[in-house]
Amino acid sequence: HAGERVSMKGKLKGEEILGEKGDKIISVSSGMVVWVAPYRGYGQLIMVENNDHHIYAYGGNDETFVKVGDKVLPGTTLGLMGINSVEKNAKAFFFVYKDGKPVAPEKAPRG
Repeated sequence: HAGERVSMKGKLKGEEILGEKGDKIISVSSGMVVWVAPYRGYGQLIMVENNDHHIYAYGGNDETFVKVGDKVLPGTTLGLMGINSVEKNAKAFFFVYKDGKPVAPEKAPRG
């Protein structure tokens, strides 16, 4: 998503990506969907695990188009951005983990 990015500080490391309600949330990596469910404060959260065991987490979805077990490719539309219940604006959340540790989103493998 091309929206403005804001680095998250605190317990969760990642990025908030500002946008508009209904904007597409798109996978940056291939992999298998391992989680699709609401997550408090992050809307519908989708997690994709790639072959190198990086976990890509995409939050802020109002609507989702994938389910656990689906295989996705880079560019797959995972869901649509919703309105954040706390701040009342549209934003996505993007986190990447490897071996349970956060990876800077801009340094995470793509493709």
